[in-house]
Amino acid sequence: MAGAAIAYAVLTHRPAPATPVNTHCPNSQCAVVNTVHTSPVLTQYYGQSCQGLHGAWYLNISQGGGAQVLRPSYRLNWTFADTSTAKPSGTVDFAPAGRLQATGTLKEGVLSITGTQANGSPVSGQGTITLELTGSATAPTLTITEAGLGTVEQKLGFQSPLIQNGGPLTIPIQIVKSAAGCNG
Repeated sequence: MAGAAIAYAVLTHRPAPATPVNTHCPNSQCAVVNTVHTSPVLTQYYGQSCQGLHGAWYLNISQGGGAQVLRPSYRLNWTFADTSTAKPSGTVDFAPAGRLQATGTLKEGVLSITGTQANGSPVSGQGTITLELTGSATAPTLTITEAGLGTVEQKLGFQSPLIQNGGPLTIPIQIVKSAAGCNG
């Protein structure tokens, strides 16, 4: 658990702003995701929507691990406007691991990964990421479904932080009255 606490502190640290930040949510219902999974790899999920469940969102995902494995970091952006499903855009970065290297792009739910295996062979593939509001009004959850990249991930030797026990990833959402970065 000490590793999870350290990861939380490192991954959520923000420099102090020059002026005080008002953290009051404009509609008194900011939606926040803040979860750490420790298995199979230490992963931090942090994001929010200052407009509540149906608004503009971001989600940062950072994966820990040793220098021998690729560790992806994602920054997803999307909006749940009048629907409960979305296709995110954003960035995907990989910390290199020796000869293992990869790059990724994410646009409107299409995730493309290109990389080099440990034996020097190139590998590439394309898949999808879909986000969905699930759960109930009193216990909302964010469900992330990744499809089509299992072979590429296996060849590059990393575990996707978007897959849980072989299926979609479900993360609890908290509804709060104030959140860092939200101004009322």
